[in-house]
Parts: sequence; structure tokens; C-alpha cells
Amino acid sequence: MLKLVTADQLTLVSVVDRWFCLDEPTFIDVGQSYWIDREVNEFCVDRGGDRLTRHAGRMCR
Repeated sequence: MLKLVTADQLTLVSVVDRWFCLDEPTFIDVGQSYWIDREVNEFCVDRGGDRLTRHAGRMCR
């Protein structure tokens, strides 16, 4: 199940949903949507204008 979230402020993310750790922190700007693609262990950010960025990560505790 895809859980799409939209940022309401500029946010620096290194851990998502307390269980997914990014290899490198990334910024999400106001209005950008993000989710975890669990099939390939990537954090996805819709940057707008048909731009999608993917960031490597892994499940962690």
C-alpha cells in the first residue's frame, strides 16, 4: 500500500516512519509529496514538473 505524504514545511529527512533509514539525508520542500517504494528500498520525492527523485535506504530499527 502506497502512503503518500505532502510536506507542509521545508524538511530535512534521514529517517522516514521511524523504520526506513536513508543512506544520505535529503530535503523535501513545501508542497512536495514523498513515499517509500518498499519493493526496491528507495525513498521517492515528487519534486513537481514531472521530476521524481529516488534516494537509497533500508529498513532499520
